[in-house]
Amino acid sequence: KEEQTTHNQQVPTVFSPRYCCPAAATNSTEKQLAVVRAAQAEDLITLHKAPFDEDEAWASITSVHDPAYVDAVRTGHPERLARSQGFRWSPRFANSVARIWAGHLAACRLALTAPMMVLHPVSGAHHANCASGSGFCTFNFLAGGAV
Repeated sequence: KEEQTTHNQQVPTVFSPRYCCPAAATNSTEKQLAVVRAAQAEDLITLHKAPFDEDEAWASITSVHDPAYVDAVRTGHPERLARSQGFRWSPRFANSVARIWAGHLAACRLALTAPMMVLHPVSGAHHANCASGSGFCTFNFLAGGAV
């Protein structure tokens, strides 16, 4: 009976469809939507919306990344720096990474009180360094969550 109860618990999940945008030849910015929809269809997750304040998100990103790099991702200039992680830049892309950042922090806060793990289904977030992206990671969400 204990095993059955464990399998019926839904995993708290922070996610927004606005995380997704066509920014790469791969589907790495869009596949998480399919994962979330499949998990919802199987009743595996409880969806939590991430609050989003654009200025607050960018300020938080700047607190752990080089301001010139953050500004490049936010504005698209200089393009070389804005695309250093390997994605095509667009205003929608910039908004999506800021939303993912805010969602990651919301998931970290939720994990402090959740009775189990918290899911934040996004791609990347660990190859980026302070002053540029790398390996399809724009910002280092792990560093942000640690602050």
